[in-house]
Amino acid sequence: TTWLMHGNGGGAQTVTFYVTDANGNLVTGGTTSVLTTGNWYNIVGTMNSINSVMYVNGVQTGTGAGVPPIGIVNNPNSTLFAGGDLRFDFRRMNGNIAALKLYAQALLPEQVAQNFGALRGRFGI
Repeated sequence: TTWLMHGNGGGAQTVTFYVTDANGNLVTGGTTSVLTTGNWYNIVGTMNSINSVMYVNGVQTGTGAGVPPIGIVNNPNSTLFAGGDLRFDFRRMNGNIAALKLYAQALLPEQVAQNFGALRGRFGI
């Protein structure tokens, strides 16, 4: 896994974002605040060489390390999973994903807010 965003299960109702560095170690990109069952959320994880940031509904909720100097795994055969970590049943999200976007660069806070503003009416948030 190169990029991973999953629910934490066990009643925590949070989501954590990770990348895998070139040595195979997980770099934690931050964890969201507690989420309430039955609500729609816009969850964004960004990471650059300095830091990583988690956003919920356009608001920063967590921070973590940036991409290490060694870089991240570059595996063109990787499979993208969203909403779960298939290695652990308790880390699967019980919900729906309405939209998923990947960008080639880390978004700036203004871009995260702009994207949230453009989609929020679609989901009633």
